[in-house]
Amino acid sequence: MTTPRSQDDVLLHPARMRIVVALAGRALTASQLRAELTDVPQATLYQHLGKLTRAGALRVVEERPVRGAVERVYALNESSAALHPPALNPANIARTPPEEWRRYYAVFIAALLADGSRYLASGAPDILRDGFGFRQVALNLSEEELQAMAMAINAAIAPYLALAPAPGRRRRLLATIMIPQAPPPDESAPPEQRA
Repeated sequence: MTTPRSQDDVLLHPARMRIVVALAGRALTASQLRAELTDVPQATLYQHLGKLTRAGALRVVEERPVRGAVERVYALNESSAALHPPALNPANIARTPPEEWRRYYAVFIAALLADGSRYLASGAPDILRDGFGFRQVALNLSEEELQAMAMAINAAIAPYLALAPAPGRRRRLLATIMIPQAPPPDESAPPEQRA
């Protein structure tokens, strides 16, 4: 049986993370994935699909004969296709080393960079029409205000998560990152004790 830790090791690869993102909310064949992930060689794509399937992150939802071969349709095993950092268990938050979080964050950022770069290289992107953008803002929030904001964002997005692919709809990725700033040094502390 695949443990969350070994499954994370399988998911912690930029190309495999992109496969998981591509399959979010839909089922695709290897050929359909290849059409979306054009920079991933075909043989490499099949290797990644095999690893993800064996780890339980993907499942084969259909098999159909095509020109003497079997074409598989892949979908996410939703409960298994997520990273499981130990810190997500509240009991382990204080014990999770920053290096562990750096690993997850690095893969996340690598996948974002690849997706954005692929969009920008897709010919003549229409930045305004397509809604491509990114920005960083600083928010001064109490813990309660942070929780209220997170709930408001989730409530605003929830109705759109259920929308199925349809003519006139284009798949768009939305990513959020929240980074608390380090507190300022305590000016009243001796210099050797300041953060």
